[in-house]
Amino acid sequence: MKTIALPSRPFLATPAPVLLAFTLLTGCPPTVDVEALDDRLTDVEAEVAALDDVAADVAAAESRIAALEDRIGALAVDVDVADLRARIDGHDEHLAKLDAQVASIGSDYVRGHELDAALDELDQLDGRLFEVEQSYATVPWVEASLEAEACPAVPDGGPDQIIDDTSSLCQTDAYGSTICTPCEFAFALDASGSFGVDGLNLEWAVLSGAGVLDDQAALRPMVTLSLTPVEAAVSVVDVVEVELTVMDCAGVQAATDLVTLTATCTGS
Repeated sequence: MKTIALPSRPFLATPAPVLLAFTLLTGCPPTVDVEALDDRLTDVEAEVAALDDVAADVAAAESRIAALEDRIGALAVDVDVADLRARIDGHDEHLAKLDAQVASIGSDYVRGHELDAALDELDQLDGRLFEVEQSYATVPWVEASLEAEACPAVPDGGPDQIIDDTSSLCQTDAYGSTICTPCEFAFALDASGSFGVDGLNLEWAVLSGAGVLDDQAALRPMVTLSLTPVEAAVSVVDVVEVELTVMDCAGVQAATDLVTLTATCTGS
């Protein structure tokens, strides 16, 4: 006996004459998937329930619309929908412009902060540049100080000197006055003992006394003076103070040395 399965398709019930005719023609009753039919039936019932819910919602909406229409009719307000839409669109455009202005203000605010930060950074860079310039400005002084330390000023004008001279001749003239010849003195100064004098700047100066300096910038200058006693066996003394000033190699620091020259002239 041959069995033919019917294709699964949605239906609620199969008429009895159809089943009888199928059995007579094929010799066997049709094979029906009862579980599939039950599942399909359940689905259809759920769809019908959903449609009932939708229908209820539609009915409720229609009721609310009717109520609103009644209220509008009761108020007797002539509503121009096109005008309302135009006004709403105008408000929307205004809001869009305000949003654009707010965005622009925010952008300007951000740019302002960025500009302030850039200006602050520029001020800091200017300060650092000034510090660097000041540092470089002190470099020559540092170099000069180092050079001065390497070649300091150490003046040495030589020892103090004393010269006694009795070569003055004193005579009495016709009027009874004593006339004495002068004593001539010459002191030789020597600054060669100064430290590194060949590379230094030096200067001699007479601080006191009647001495005359022949060359203020010479390494070995001469100081001359003349003394005249008033009478025989009387001495005249002059003390000459000579200062030697020496600059270091950098020309920054100076040092001095004092030399005393004592001259004594006695008449004979």
